[in-house]
This record gives sequence, structure tokens and C-alpha cells, in this order.
Amino acid sequence: MMSEAVCPIGPKPPPPPQNLTIGPLIVRNGSLTVKLQWSTLRSDLPLHSYKVFCSRRLHGAKALDSVLVQQYAVTKDKTYFVLRDLQPNSQYFLQVQALVSFGDERIKSEKSGLVLNTTEYINASNSQELEEMNIQTKIEDIRVHKIFLNGKSLVARIAWNGTNDISKYSIAWWKGPCHRRSNGYNHFVTTKEPYFDIKDLQFNCTYNVSVKEIGDNHQVKSREDTSITFETPSCDTFRTTFKLTCS
Repeated sequence: MMSEAVCPIGPKPPPPPQNLTIGPLIVRNGSLTVKLQWSTLRSDLPLHSYKVFCSRRLHGAKALDSVLVQQYAVTKDKTYFVLRDLQPNSQYFLQVQALVSFGDERIKSEKSGLVLNTTEYINASNSQELEEMNIQTKIEDIRVHKIFLNGKSLVARIAWNGTNDISKYSIAWWKGPCHRRSNGYNHFVTTKEPYFDIKDLQFNCTYNVSVKEIGDNHQVKSREDTSITFETPSCDTFRTTFKLTCS
């Protein structure tokens, strides 16, 4: 009796880089410079490098349309990258990907990212004005509070630590890789509460969410965006309780 050959199981991809933040914009000769940072990757496999992707949304383009400006390689010992020559009054989609080594192979993580809107940022060329405004560093402790079904809509409640003063929060979220579709731009909203329910999510997908604090005059009060990446459960998780039909 012949034994069946067993295919070796390869290693799992590393998790996407977490805690993406962007520092204050610096204005130089009419263009903008900003520092993108993330946390050190934790993986069972040795880290090889990072990749940074920068896409700029075109004026008048549809919500899902953007043009890739550039991608950059970052050595494994750095958890930041300085983006230069950004344009004012523009919207950028910034992503970071980790690469680990498995023998001679390079295994890529999924991308995590956040949205940078240069129309919302204060002109950072005058450091004295920034100090007088007492701008806080970033939103603290962003987290997925719960994921649940509301009717047939899959909902994720994103929460964070609010501030004592009356502020608004700008929230952006977009879909990453799914079992059926690729990455996609999504929505921007504002809220006064230190949480927000993102509705009509898809099962078994990766989502990226970024939050920053804004004032009543729509000026940004957070110098840095705070972001989180999470995965939605599969349809089978809810099928028995809610009698769903999963394809």
C-alpha cells in the first residue's frame, strides 16, 4: 500500500505593522514633509525589511481611484520613514508592509495604513504658533471594542480614550484584502463621541481605521493619526446563532 505524499505547510505571513502614526507636517518651499512611524514588528521569523507605499488621490476621481506615487524600501532597524515633497490640499493613502525571511524566501505581511489629508493640517512652518496652541500628540488607546451583527449588517465598534474638552474626531476607514476583493478606499466621518460603529462590513476581511481629533473650526488638534488594523470573523461564526446563509 503506497503512502500518500504530504505537502509541507509553509510559515504564516507576519502580522501587518501596527500603531501607524504621522507627525506634524513641515512646510518647506511650498511642499510638505511628514514622518510616518510604526511599532517594531513581532514575528517568529527574522525581519528582513519594510516597504512604504504612498498613493495620492486625484482631484475629481472616484472614491476608489488613486494613483501610486512611489514605494520605498526601509531597512529592518528603522520603524519610520520621512515622506517629502507632498502637495498641499491633497489626500494621501500611506501603507506599510513588513517582510520576513524564511530561508531564501521573503514572506510579506498584509499592508496596514492610514489616510493623510494635507488640507486639514495646520501650517507647521511656525513652531512657536504650534507650541502656543498646545496640540496633543495623538489619540490614545484605539481598540476594537466589539464586532457584532445588527440585523444582517456586520458592525465593528471602534473606541478610544476621549479628551476632557469638547472635541470632534475624524475617522477614516478602508478595506484591505478579502477572500473575494482587493483593497478599497472607504469613508470619512466625524463624531463627537469617543467611539464609532462601522457598519456593513464584509466577513473575513481586513480593515484599517485611523482617528484624529479636530476642533470646531476643522483644524486638526492631534499632531498624529492613530490607526488600528483588524480582521472581521467568517460568516460561519454567526451562522448557527443568526441562521445566516453563507456562500
